[in-house]
Amino acid sequence: MKRELILLIGVIGSGKSQLSKALDALTVSDDAIIFMLHKGSYTGELWSVYDAATISVVRAALHRYSVAVDSGRLTSVKRREPYIQLARALNVPCGVYVFPVTSAEEHAKRRFEHDPRGVPFDRWLRVAEYQLEVWNQPTI
Repeated sequence: MKRELILLIGVIGSGKSQLSKALDALTVSDDAIIFMLHKGSYTGELWSVYDAATISVVRAALHRYSVAVDSGRLTSVKRREPYIQLARALNVPCGVYVFPVTSAEEHAKRRFEHDPRGVPFDRWLRVAEYQLEVWNQPTI
C-alpha cells in the first residue's frame, strides 16, 4: 500500500467525514479520539492531550498505511504544521483536500443536523465562527 498523509481541511460541517469514508486510507478523527478519551465532551483544557493522541496515532499508522486526518482544527497554519513536519520526517507525501467555506451559520447548521453530539446549536455556531476567524487558506 502506498503511504500518504492526507489532511482534510475545512470548518465543521464542511464534509470532511463524508469524504474520509471514500478514501483508500485509514481515517484518524479528532472527534473519535475525543469521544474515546473523554466520552465526547469537548473540554478545552484537554486539547493538548487530544492533539498529542491524534498525532501519535497518525505517526504510528503512517509507518504502514496511508492516513487521512479528519479534524476541524486544521484551519490554521499552526495546527497543520505538526502533520506536515511528520510527513517530511517519515518521507511520506502530504496531500490536502480543502473544503469550501461558507457562513458560520451554514457550517454550524450542517454540523448540528448531522450529529450534534449533545452540543447545542449556539455552541456549534461559536465553534464555526472561531474556525472561520483563524482560517488560513492552505498553500502546501
